Amino acid sequence: MVAHAPPVGDVMLQSAFVAVWGESAPVVVHPETGKAANDLTVTALALEPLGRNRFALITREVAHTGGHAAAGAVSVGYLERRSRGWRRVGNWREIAWAGESGGGNLTIAVRRDLGATPLLLVNGSHLGQGYLDGTAVIVRLARDGPKVLGRIPTFARYDGSPSDVLETFSYRSRIVPTARRALFEVRYAGWEEPSAGAPRRPFRARARFSIRDGCLAIETPVALPGERPSPEPEDCPAKDAPT
Repeated sequence: MVAHAPPVGDVMLQSAFVAVWGESAPVVVHPETGKAANDLTVTALALEPLGRNRFALITREVAHTGGHAAAGAVSVGYLERRSRGWRRVGNWREIAWAGESGGGNLTIAVRRDLGATPLLLVNGSHLGQGYLDGTAVIVRLARDGPKVLGRIPTFARYDGSPSDVLETFSYRSRIVPTARRALFEVRYAGWEEPSAGAPRRPFRARARFSIRDGCLAIETPVALPGERPSPEPEDCPAKDAPT
């Protein structure tokens, strides 16, 4: 069962947005990291309690005029709740990029069952030439600031064509807690056809991840259909300095 934080009201969410961004949502900004050429529209996604009156404001930055391959971004602002309102701690701009078509299909989830510190999952997918794949950027919502741990594959599908001789496949995944010292385990399941005309066979694999030198490290490498030999994490280390 996935643990959730108590729900946050819209008024509280919007007041936190103003404290971080200086005005009400939506806000149009220029990308800070230079990974996008178009202006980004910022909206609020969630306000996550971190304990002792500290909160993480999670916002999405979408490039509405971006091309098909253009990703969107997630920023994370930290605030402290005081008797007279919010105190802004910092804003980690564009800490994670994901999705396509400017990031319109970017989604998030906050997991509180994968260790003592909440983990933010920034999910995105990309479709190109019949190949659909998805990844998740894993961000640890540490009390002193968010830390990007890495990016892992979450699903993929390739149906090929009648004349295709390449492998076709489809798989999805679940991220689950583990009783061992690892941070979490990713369980993949689906099917694969090694070549055109070959019988379809079920596919299952497990990959266990821990943290090493501040980044995700895979403890149990697996072979995923259509992927490199193991789902090695990417996008680490984190952007350390807020704005």
